[in-house]
Amino acid sequence: MGTEKKKRVLFVSGSNKPVPATSGGAIEFLTQKLWELNQNKPMDVDFFVLSCSSVSSDDPSTGLFYYKDAPTIFQRAKRYLNKCTNRINRYQQKYTSINPNLLSKLKILIGSYSFDEIIMLNYGVYCPKIREFYVGKVSLYLHNDYLNRFSYQKNKILQSVDRIISVSSFIDHKVKEVLNQSNRPSLCVVENGIDTTAYSPVTNDTKMSLRAELGIGHQEKVVLFSGRIDRSKGITYLMDAIEQLTNEQVLLLIVGTVSNKQLDKALRHSAIDLKLIEQATQEEMPMYYQVADLCVIPSIVKESFCLVNMEAQACGIPVITTDAGALRDYFFGDEQLQIAAAPKTLTIDLVKAMTYFFKNEQAIKKFDYRQHAENYSLEKMYQTMIGEVRK
Repeated sequence: MGTEKKKRVLFVSGSNKPVPATSGGAIEFLTQKLWELNQNKPMDVDFFVLSCSSVSSDDPSTGLFYYKDAPTIFQRAKRYLNKCTNRINRYQQKYTSINPNLLSKLKILIGSYSFDEIIMLNYGVYCPKIREFYVGKVSLYLHNDYLNRFSYQKNKILQSVDRIISVSSFIDHKVKEVLNQSNRPSLCVVENGIDTTAYSPVTNDTKMSLRAELGIGHQEKVVLFSGRIDRSKGITYLMDAIEQLTNEQVLLLIVGTVSNKQLDKALRHSAIDLKLIEQATQEEMPMYYQVADLCVIPSIVKESFCLVNMEAQACGIPVITTDAGALRDYFFGDEQLQIAAAPKTLTIDLVKAMTYFFKNEQAIKKFDYRQHAENYSLEKMYQTMIGEVRK
């Protein structure tokens, strides 16, 4: 009997960041993990990845391929226009420019490798273009709310794809809102995963040792904010709330990249006790959770999943979150720690939630955050994805 042919699946990234995620990016990191797990498991499906890089070279032996981002003056102008439009339509559709180099490289790879399925990451505007020269299965893998009633070319996108994969039930629900009888691709949910080995609880002695390395006092109450430092993520509301706390010695530990100069200035001139970490590797990130007493996610934008939430829980750290988007679905713990994503009341609600936490810290920490987070491992994400592409 002959060996059964393996199914070949190509993940295509439309961002300007490479896979592996040497330049950061949550989507790139998760795609890297899917590819790595597939490399280590001899199965009936092979994963390949096409992403953007000006320095990396194709490696057919591992299934990693690259296209270059070399935009013309016209393309640069169009990108700038899209960026301005996206800022105006902040909570609606995000416009994306088509990179012709991606499509050119994709055509070459299809001719050489006869892929059984192409999975486009996030940017659905590519799918109608791919359908023009590819007759196999096309899936759209949504990590964000990029297919909704505001979406540019949403009907063309829906007609060009065979399946839509969402990272949460929240995104899946947003997709269902735009479906009609004439364009009904199959739908599924593959929830994001975290590295539950790296993100894990530590003993109190280890916690204090890590704090000493970072120059953080043993007696300080450390509140962690992790992720993109942007007003839409609620950072200014959190800073205002901590300033109003009077009964606790609180340090706000912020880990992430500041989105603009105005916010950077506000952080550096803040009256609160604050420590800003702008450059952190994936290997370093668990340490910042492990030194914290509390993680706060004060987003006012609708989160599609929020890895920070699960990473904190995996380290056994209680989390205060708003109910924005998927945060409502993935909240765990004392219900007093989830608050409304309402800008008018967010600061005072954060004050109330943090005050409640510090008064009831020992009781709140009895919730098994670690066990809840173990339901969202990278291994589970991978096995769910494998199950879907086998269909």
